[in-house]
Amino acid sequence: MQINYNELLIRSFDEQLSSREQKLLETELERNLELRQIKDDLHNIRNSLANYRASFDDEFVTQVLNRLSIGGLYFSPYYFQRIVKWTGLAAAAVILFLLMLVYWDHQTLDLDSLLGLADLRPEDFDHYFANY
Repeated sequence: MQINYNELLIRSFDEQLSSREQKLLETELERNLELRQIKDDLHNIRNSLANYRASFDDEFVTQVLNRLSIGGLYFSPYYFQRIVKWTGLAAAAVILFLLMLVYWDHQTLDLDSLLGLADLRPEDFDHYFANY
């Protein structure tokens, strides 16, 4: 079985190797100069990244937001509220229009008219529900 020492080296930074793997890695590090150099490089990179704190100045944030707004991708914080408001207004307009149609046809807004039962006679119920 071929042992991948690079993989063992990388794993050694993040997890505890078994005693056999640790011994194999130490032996290979003593023997292989290139692997020792890789270990030193990885160690230096990990230390540098551990101390690195990413930050952006205000000018950068402003420029990104401006580019997004120019490209048409910027949504105002109230975008969702506007969608809900206009959808609600449209639904209310449709309901009002339907109520006007019912009132126009039946001259009343009683429950039978709203449910479409105003023009039905008792014998119509027998006809419609004969199969049930």
